[in-house]
Amino acid sequence: MKKNIIITTVMVVFALSIAPVSPAQEIDRERMEKDLTVLGNVLNSVVLRNNRTVLISGREPFKGSYVEGYGVVFAMSRPSYNRFSNEQDILGEMEAREEVQRAALMAQEAVQQAGLAVREAWERAQEKNGEIEEDSTQRGDLRKAERRDREVREMEIRRLQEEREKQREEWRHRNKEELIRGMKAFLVDYCDLIGQLRPEEKIKVVVNNSFGGHLFVGMSYSEEGSSSLSFEIQRKVISDYKKDKITREEAMDRVEVNEQAWTEPEDDLKVFSNILKTLYEPTLSRTFFMGRPPVVERIKDIGVIYHVKFYSSYPQGSLYAQRIHRMPTIGRKDVSQEERDEIVRDIYPDFIEEFLDNTLEYGRSIFSLKSDETLIIKAEMTECIDCGIPEMIELSVKAGVLQDYKKGKRTREESMKNIQLKEIGVQ
Repeated sequence: MKKNIIITTVMVVFALSIAPVSPAQEIDRERMEKDLTVLGNVLNSVVLRNNRTVLISGREPFKGSYVEGYGVVFAMSRPSYNRFSNEQDILGEMEAREEVQRAALMAQEAVQQAGLAVREAWERAQEKNGEIEEDSTQRGDLRKAERRDREVREMEIRRLQEEREKQREEWRHRNKEELIRGMKAFLVDYCDLIGQLRPEEKIKVVVNNSFGGHLFVGMSYSEEGSSSLSFEIQRKVISDYKKDKITREEAMDRVEVNEQAWTEPEDDLKVFSNILKTLYEPTLSRTFFMGRPPVVERIKDIGVIYHVKFYSSYPQGSLYAQRIHRMPTIGRKDVSQEERDEIVRDIYPDFIEEFLDNTLEYGRSIFSLKSDETLIIKAEMTECIDCGIPEMIELSVKAGVLQDYKKGKRTREESMKNIQLKEIGVQ
């Protein structure tokens, strides 16, 4: 009997050892969002500490998004205030000196022109009376002297402009190097806090340097040749460093840094943003509505992420303290807090059904994404305490699915099955 038990135990162990490895566990989206929120705030701190002249969003941290099959992407959401350093003040002083020189040049020209006009009028009067003859040589010498004075001032203005641009370029280069060091340190030192990533998945930080972007390296709001910097590392590299398999310097060297010309999101992506805003206007939607246009993040080779916020009601005038609401999508006024929350619970399923349908039907307007890139919509839901609805929903679908549906290669039912909907958190 004892022998049989031993044999059976050995067979079970052997069977387990040769059993195929189960697929990766489903991502815990709520935990992932918590990790990304924490890391977004860490990233803000790292950037501010490592770069004194960065202009950065103060209202919200970097937005982190998990992309199925790729990993995590961090990007800024929207700018709110600008943080300048003493270097900006120095550039301002240099620009002021240029303006003084220009003003002096213009004043000198005005005085010279006025003096010349008076002299010519006097000489014409004298010639008319036959008292003097026109001295063209003297007048020519005067004009030459005026031209020399103008050339000297123009040369000084050009010198000041070149000096300012040289200083700007030096600071821009230094700021860029500081930013690169800060981003690498963030990826290597802190991103092990994202605990659910598989070894082959990646973490990427995208930094836009432009008026339309959210973080600037340099002094000016809008510059020709503005660019986008991206920083990427594989999760396995971070794990190897934390386990002392590689040094910190080796891990830093394995961060891929890429720079490319920054461009605005393609027109079709902006059109889809406008479509979403229109569909969820308070006068058109019958469920929830948007308070502001979606924020668009175009991430090359990954896809596009839309950040939106949905609302269900407005506080009604001076009755805010009594928590009385107006719900424009259903045409109701004087709605109590309890009734408002009950309505939100009731219409949430209709909202989800409508949201999926709108994404499929109007997502067909997107054509600039490659078939393997992803359309992601991250929606923060209306506040409804103890309602049981999620805090956030995330919808994602491959562009190829939308393109095939548009061309009639997939049925509506097949396409809907390929849209992933994640409900994150519970209110």
